[in-house]
Amino acid sequence: MKIAYCILGTFSSGGAERVLANKANALVKRGVEVYIITTDQAGRKPFYALDERIQCYDLDINYMSRRNPFYWQKAYHYWDNIRKHKQRLKALLKRLQVDITISMNGFEVYFLPSIHDGSKKILEFHIDYDFFQFFKRKGLKGLFDRYIIQRTLFAIKKYNRFIILTHEDAINWSRYEDILEIIPNARTFDNEQSVALLENKKVLAVGRYTHQKGFERLVQAWSLVHKTIKDWTLHIVGEGELRQALQCQINELHLQDSVFLDGPSSHIREKYLESSILAVSSYHEGFSMVILEAESLGVPVVSFACPCGPRDIIRDGEDGFLVPNGDVQQLAGRLMELMKDEMKRKEMGRRAFLNSKRFSEEVVMEKWMWLFHQLTGTLT
Repeated sequence: MKIAYCILGTFSSGGAERVLANKANALVKRGVEVYIITTDQAGRKPFYALDERIQCYDLDINYMSRRNPFYWQKAYHYWDNIRKHKQRLKALLKRLQVDITISMNGFEVYFLPSIHDGSKKILEFHIDYDFFQFFKRKGLKGLFDRYIIQRTLFAIKKYNRFIILTHEDAINWSRYEDILEIIPNARTFDNEQSVALLENKKVLAVGRYTHQKGFERLVQAWSLVHKTIKDWTLHIVGEGELRQALQCQINELHLQDSVFLDGPSSHIREKYLESSILAVSSYHEGFSMVILEAESLGVPVVSFACPCGPRDIIRDGEDGFLVPNGDVQQLAGRLMELMKDEMKRKEMGRRAFLNSKRFSEEVVMEKWMWLFHQLTGTLT
């Protein structure tokens, strides 16, 4: 069986790319031929390690160019790239003769079903439905955003299957129920050799310093925590455009000795193992791999019950806490509850590790293999 994955831009350090790398590596171990097709790789190596049997192709489209300062130039550049993208992807797919082509929601989402190369077409979303509401900008850019959203919603129905990550989000996509499948991401750390001891007085948060992650809400919650508990620290691992704003907020609340913006880490597993609680303050999520990563290493999670993802992973009161989205005071309260009660913290960590097995690589890849065989008519 041959599977091709299409990515917009480069095979970079994003969460979706990390999930794809793990999935592609797992597929080749099961005898599947995997091809990864990018649009702007420009000779750079994939950020995540790939099995040597995986073949990578780049279409050299140059979507990422910033050279056009005027809207009419940007529009021309966009449509010319779409034309080149379709033309080159069509030629490559016909040459590769794959059984299934999967769009990871790049610009090929609009035209991939119209490429008649003999492969079944799957659209895989790593975003939730509410992302479209946050995605809209103002002015002329907002008009373009609405156009893109409507084109995407129209294109979905043309696929053989449409994959989303959570049961919570399924109701939002009910209009596509005849092609809809729910397949979550697999846990990243899929071994049982070590779990966190949960004895360090550290709370961890992980993600890009962007509005979506809501770290300003977490810092506000921590200002309440710090009034009562002085000997714990909060470490936020990531990078992004809001770093300076977050640091200013930390300084204004006099939390410089308690809250630390640690920047990105290439040793994220060790960061989880050194912590005792994971805090998630997002406004919305597509799934939240950080929750799954923490649970797979036995770290309990306190998270806003934002759409969509935390409700599918966390069992409230058993392996972590779900807090009403935006309730900063309750977020602080639940954090303090686990910080003060080591026995409860460790029991929740134990349950988190056990519950994370629902998302093991073996369980999730069985879902994918069943779907692939169903689409290609090779079920035994």
